[in-house]
Amino acid sequence: MSEDRLSSNREIDEFGEMATKCVRLEQKRLTSEEVKMLIIEYQAGKTPIELSEKYGCHRITVGRILRRNGVEIRPPHYDKQVVEHQTPTSKFRARDKLDAAEVILMYAEMHTTKEIAQRFGVCSKVVIKCLRENGIKIRNRWDYAKK
Repeated sequence: MSEDRLSSNREIDEFGEMATKCVRLEQKRLTSEEVKMLIIEYQAGKTPIELSEKYGCHRITVGRILRRNGVEIRPPHYDKQVVEHQTPTSKFRARDKLDAAEVILMYAEMHTTKEIAQRFGVCSKVVIKCLRENGIKIRNRWDYAKK
């Protein structure tokens, strides 16, 4: 920043010390080439935080640039590691995956609904619904022995 701009923001306070009224930073303007590179790098998997550090702007600015250019934004907690992607199952397909007799047996053996759900690849709510439909009372978390 220029020297006269700094001096206009400063004054001497009641203790005789130099005090700053307000420091305003100039916004970083990205060139069209930088915007193109930012989009390419985002699509290649870089996070908005990494890009903001590289290009010297705020992460919100990165998001705005991406949206303005029609780029699909990843979820906030996007995991860059390769994760085995399972296609989401509808309620009816999820119930078809369950073997009610096996679910009841596992539940009787003190498995949690979460463990049973993981075994069948469904949501724990589907397991609870299956148990209730078969007249099984759902335990609360204090009914399990401490591990």
